[in-house]
Amino acid sequence: MFDALARFKLDNQSLYLVLEEAGASSPYESPSYAWWHTTPRDSLAQCTDAERAGFLAHVLLAAVRADLIAHLVTVERLSVEEIRTRLAAHVHSVLPADARR
Repeated sequence: MFDALARFKLDNQSLYLVLEEAGASSPYESPSYAWWHTTPRDSLAQCTDAERAGFLAHVLLAAVRADLIAHLVTVERLSVEEIRTRLAAHVHSVLPADARR
């Protein structure tokens, strides 16, 4: 899921930079973030407690913020494949063992 989201943001950087900053004083208050947070949180809650699932969902979503993706591409000059590889390693490192499928 996070790989697909990162690839979509890589392909649509300008759109996502605007969407993540539009409307709310915090990106965490936007309706789209609420939906994106709920989706992994509910999945993670099946293999860990609800509080941890909510926090993990925030941590994982932070790794695919559009501004971070743009920074990795433009400033750090990472390739799409390198971003995907590092993201996969990050997701694997924070997920509970039961969720690593």
